[in-house]
Amino acid sequence: MKVVYETGRSGAPKGLVAAVIGCGSQLSTGESLATGIACRRRPGKRACGGWLDVVREVGSGFLLWGCERCGDSGRVTTWEGSEWDRSKFKALRDGGLELVLTADEVAAGRAMLGVDLEFEAMFLAARRWAEARAFECRLPLELMDLLCDAVAAEANHTEISARLTRLESLYEAVERALGREGDRRNLNRPSILSAVWGNVAGLVGGAGASEPGGGPRRFLPVAGEVGGVEIRVELLHVRPAIWRTLELPGNLTLAGLHEVLQAAMGWLGEHLHQFSSEVGTFGDVEVLDQVQSSEAVALSQVLVRSPEITYLYDFGDGWEHRITLEAIVPEAQGGGRVLDGARACPPEDCGGPWGYEELLEALRDPEEPEHQDRVEWAPEGFDAEAWDLEACRAAVRAVLVGGG
Repeated sequence: MKVVYETGRSGAPKGLVAAVIGCGSQLSTGESLATGIACRRRPGKRACGGWLDVVREVGSGFLLWGCERCGDSGRVTTWEGSEWDRSKFKALRDGGLELVLTADEVAAGRAMLGVDLEFEAMFLAARRWAEARAFECRLPLELMDLLCDAVAAEANHTEISARLTRLESLYEAVERALGREGDRRNLNRPSILSAVWGNVAGLVGGAGASEPGGGPRRFLPVAGEVGGVEIRVELLHVRPAIWRTLELPGNLTLAGLHEVLQAAMGWLGEHLHQFSSEVGTFGDVEVLDQVQSSEAVALSQVLVRSPEITYLYDFGDGWEHRITLEAIVPEAQGGGRVLDGARACPPEDCGGPWGYEELLEALRDPEEPEHQDRVEWAPEGFDAEAWDLEACRAAVRAVLVGGG
């Protein structure tokens, strides 16, 4: 069936409409709910930060939504029987065990891969307490026990430390609801390969040393047998593909690679990042837990053991990049260079791959209700298809020379 909705100033992206239906379909006629669904409007080019209130209108059954902070609002007029209709789970809200969660824990539950519809319905119908300090869910005992197992399974297959931290916190909250003491020791056990390889800092000696002047350590004194590497970097979940190929020194640290990727892709370095591979997870140990120092390991040391690496930038928007080893070369010409690429980097803080898709749709269609707001929000002159090879080369070269 076709879902019909009227947009607010946010343009009511599909993800928001789906969440409103998933929540509102569990309400009785005339009932309202202060939800944990985040407002998608971005006044002043920053996320509103407010939460939606949802009402199932008396008589019509329409679902009305409004942001408690910015006042943005809209309604969904045809939703019964849609793929997002969760009305059959209404009973989950009316009894069972109380589960009190933070906003991060609610977000972690909703983002679980392949989450069962019962659990998804519960997280969507979380009731927001005063000033969004906590969210209340309810679930029958037998389902709460299954949720605990599902969260543990998700955590054991997660290498991204920020996501793991949220899942661990959710796991402990569910354990408390069950009257048990949460135990993180069984979550995310390191892989056999990671355990055998151990802490990479031991291979190169001296973890976390900095370059003169206080910047991150970009190069290690030795590169082993690999003089240079050719890699392809592709931004995942975006079509058409946004990609770059680079030739880089083998002794470039992962901390240095982060700076190179920021320059090559066109990011602004405003958010956290980390690298995940078959041999471990790496990042800035001063701000992230359960990672090894990205200043203590060379790019070649990781690639020869794990020819594919995931680079995550911005834990909120979730920009994942796949880094693939294309070739090993005697040395990186000119100390490192950009070989090729395609398409512009998405704007910062646009909502991740799905938010970027919605942004492009709005920019392409002047008839879209949110077109003018998005034009004003986007960087001046933004063109998704434009990419300047020489400008990209200059930006990367400045990073590599600066890392001397």
